[in-house]
Order: sequence, then C-alpha cells, then structure tokens
Amino acid sequence: MKTENNINNNFWMFPWKYKQSFVIIFVFIFVGFALEFFTKGTIKALSFPVNIYTLLSVIIISLVLYFTTKNTAIWQWLKSPFLAIATISSLLFLIILMGSFPQNELSSIGIVNILSLNNIAFSYPFLFVLLFFLTNLLFVILYKFSSFSLKNILFALNHIGIYITTVALIFSVGDIQKHTLRIDKDNYLYTINKIELPFALRLIDFQLDLFAPKIAIVDNTKDEILTGNANIISVDSDSTIFFNNNRIKVLKWLPKSVKQAGEYYFVNDVGYTQSALIEIADENNLITTKWVSCGSFVYPSEQASIDSNYTIVMLDPEPKSFKSEILVHYKTGESEKVEIEVNKPVNINGWDIYQTDYNKEMGTWSDYSIIEMVKDPWLPVVYTGIAMLIFGAVMLMFIGKKE
Repeated sequence: MKTENNINNNFWMFPWKYKQSFVIIFVFIFVGFALEFFTKGTIKALSFPVNIYTLLSVIIISLVLYFTTKNTAIWQWLKSPFLAIATISSLLFLIILMGSFPQNELSSIGIVNILSLNNIAFSYPFLFVLLFFLTNLLFVILYKFSSFSLKNILFALNHIGIYITTVALIFSVGDIQKHTLRIDKDNYLYTINKIELPFALRLIDFQLDLFAPKIAIVDNTKDEILTGNANIISVDSDSTIFFNNNRIKVLKWLPKSVKQAGEYYFVNDVGYTQSALIEIADENNLITTKWVSCGSFVYPSEQASIDSNYTIVMLDPEPKSFKSEILVHYKTGESEKVEIEVNKPVNINGWDIYQTDYNKEMGTWSDYSIIEMVKDPWLPVVYTGIAMLIFGAVMLMFIGKKE
C-alpha cells in the first residue's frame, strides 16, 4: 500500500512534464464530454459586445494567474513546452474528430449528437483545451518579454501573432454575418433581414459562359444515361461512339439555333437552343442523320432513337463561368458599377459579395443572380496576427542563422 501511495505521490510531484500534462488535458476532455452528455447542449457563439467582455476577462484572469503564481512550480508548468505539446496534440485530436464526423448537422447516430461530435468547435472539450492553449501561449509571451533580447522579442512577436489569430478566429464567430440573397433587374436590394444596408444593389447584366454540351446514350428500359467515356462525346470534338454495332458521330453543331420545318438554323434570339446533327451508321453501313437538342426555357429538347431500347440525347451544357454586373447605389447619392464572378468577390463597405448561383431554368437569360454577402469585422485582426506571426518567424530564421 505504501508503495502504491509513493508511486502516486511521485507521479504528481513537480516538475510536471509530458505524462502529467497529457493526463490533465485528457481529464478535462473527458469532463467536457461528460458535460455534453449531461447538459445536452452546445456552447453558443458570442457576439459583440459579450465576446469582447469575455475575451478581456480571459486575458485578465490569465495575467492575474501569471503574476500571482510567478516563479512557482505551477507557473513553470503553465509556461512549459510540455503543456504546449499536450494542448497542441489534444487540439489535433479534436480536429481529427471534427473531420471524422459531419459538422453542424444532425447525425443518425444518437451519441454523436449527445456528445456534440457533430459540433466540436462549440463543445466543452474544445473550450477547455483552448483555454489551456491560450493560457500557455500568454505565459510564454510574458516570460519572453521579461528577458529583453532581440531573439526573445522576435520569439514573443511570433507567438503574439499566433495568440491574436487564434483569439480572432474564435471570438469572431458570433459577429460574422453571412446571407444568401437574390438580386434582379427590377428592384434594389437594400435590406437584409429587415436591417438596412449602407448601400443598395441592383442587377444590370448577367453573363454565362458554357462548356460545349455532350452527346450521350440513354437506356430507355432503366431511364439512365450510360456512363463511361466510350458512351459520351462532346459536340465540339471529332470523337465517335461505337455502340451495339452502331457508329455515332456529330456532323454539325449549332450553339445558337431554333427549329423550323424539321431543321435547325442558326439564330441569336432570346431562348435559342443548342443543337447538333448526328450521323448514325449501323452494322450494314446504312447511314441516317438526325437532330438532337438540349432545349431551353423557350424550346423543347429533341432526342434521336437508335432503337426501342436506346436513345441519343444532348445533355444540358455545364457552366464554365458566370458573372454579374451590379449597380451599387450609396446613401450619399453616388453610384458605381461592379462585376462579381465565381471565386472573384468584391468588397463594398466591409461586405464581401460572392457570385454563387443564377436562374438555371433560364440559363443565359437569367433574370436574377444569387449572391452571398459576408461581413467579418475581425478579419483585419486575423490578418494582423498572421503578419506578426510570419514576420517573427522570418526574422528568427535570420537571427538564428547569424548565431
């Protein structure tokens, strides 16, 4: 019995290193999951000004803890690399869990929802590990500043960058606004959820660039498109489909056309359709030609039968790119035209505006655009932290090289 007590006492004797650090962190993770199990609730994202008050409270408590425990064994542990490795490893463990379960959606597995494994970023285990991580980081920064040298200052600067970036990413969640909206040519968009914007938006023009459509074969008995490159060709290629002793080839492709008297002719009117003249040669080299079309919101599609079981169709062309020209009208009375494209957002008064969708039924003649508007007031803080992190890391490389 004495031996067991001695072992336990020796284990928890200072200084604490890796074993003690990992045990303490995993105990807090276990307690966090226990809280999730019994409370059946996730932590809510904090928004301004509560997130600022909470952040200041965390920093003040950490500072008080630093100066009241200074030069003690617990102080040595809280600034130690042993705790740093334990917290970083635990965060990595939680991030792996985050990647293992779909986030922000209900799971069919009950225990996943109860333990918030589908919402790790807003769970108690993540909160506890994060508090240890930020405390350790702040202790290291303060300790390095206490001993003035260029290397220590750069080291602290690097870690301040990590601290600022981490804090901004966490405490900004409640302040991020994200809205998916529709804008059209007839009306100005000037409110979001009854909140007035500092500007109004109206669609001026929409442009859609399409890939060439593809020709494919449909199995009528299953109502399915036959897959595989051998059964699908693009209308702008010289490829040929060999299917059931038939040779299928595109003779002519009209990207803008309408049907008149059984034939398709080139036009550039609203609602035009894409069409192709198909040559079908059977095993006896008996050749027939037929038209196929993908149709539009004005004109119906057209298919060509091979036999009673199989039909040749033109698939709807896939979008290559699409963009919107938008009129922005400010409260000052000034207006400007901006262009938004997929993966090329514009920033207007702190709002990032993304092109996300359009009226697919009308395609090229879409009468509205779907945009996503995102506002993150903490983004400059994140960029500042990243800049400090990079600057400190680069300068440390030069200082270390000289030494």
